[in-house]
Amino acid sequence: MPIPVGGWGFRECEKCKALFEKKAPVQRFCVNCGKWRDKARKIAWQREQDRLFGGSAHRRETEGLATSRRVKRKERGEAIGLKNVKAFSSLPVRSDAKKVIRFEFPNDGYLSKNSLVNMGMVSGKPFTFVRKDIKKRKEAIGLLVMAQLGSYVWPRSKTFIDIMVQKHMVGSDAINVVDTVCDAIKKGLDVDDEWFCIGTLDWEVVKRDPKIYVQISTFDHEHQKVCGCCWQIKPELQFGKDAQGIHGVHHECLSCTSAFRPKKEVTLDENQNDTGSGVRGDKVT
Repeated sequence: MPIPVGGWGFRECEKCKALFEKKAPVQRFCVNCGKWRDKARKIAWQREQDRLFGGSAHRRETEGLATSRRVKRKERGEAIGLKNVKAFSSLPVRSDAKKVIRFEFPNDGYLSKNSLVNMGMVSGKPFTFVRKDIKKRKEAIGLLVMAQLGSYVWPRSKTFIDIMVQKHMVGSDAINVVDTVCDAIKKGLDVDDEWFCIGTLDWEVVKRDPKIYVQISTFDHEHQKVCGCCWQIKPELQFGKDAQGIHGVHHECLSCTSAFRPKKEVTLDENQNDTGSGVRGDKVT
């Protein structure tokens, strides 16, 4: 159809109500609204095709290509990530330590303190309980520690624990596993966690088979104890024996016990002078 001399005239857009010059005799939308209308029409047509035929071949092919590219990108990223995994290399080398043990175990996300306690209901009343599977995990970690120790008796002294946590997701907290891991190590070493010191706590994101790497080290060979008087850490040999005391020793060291022990006063008889003179004090008549 040839274009009239004066064009097709002007018309109000049915969507935005703006006045525009028509480019065709049946044009109802302006240029901007026409693009929106065309996109909406194509989306409606695609939905109808999906309803009738279960998705078009072109769409399935596009989704297949996108999935393939996404899988390849993920595999390439995992290869780079696994190549840069730190593991034990991030833990400090304590060459001057008397004893060092290292072990690793899987990190399934249930060692976090947020997963330890669950809520239950008994007779309509809420109560808290520790999950049995987490108890089994802690027992397994304790057995790993005992296997590394062998016949060695770990001293009751300052124990440094270095932990490397591989997180399966960025949003998880590495510091939440410290308490659970230390409780398990306490049973394996047979040493109370009051002696534990956190030397290093590091983390990295590893989404494929994440693990937790632990290093335990001590700088002493003999048991130690904190004096209840001078507050100093001293070997247990510097404490007196006490059958009722913890670990069979007194709670105060020998130095403090002797320093604060009251001295016995020497009393002299009326008819006796200083014993050091060697002369009796009898009166001469």
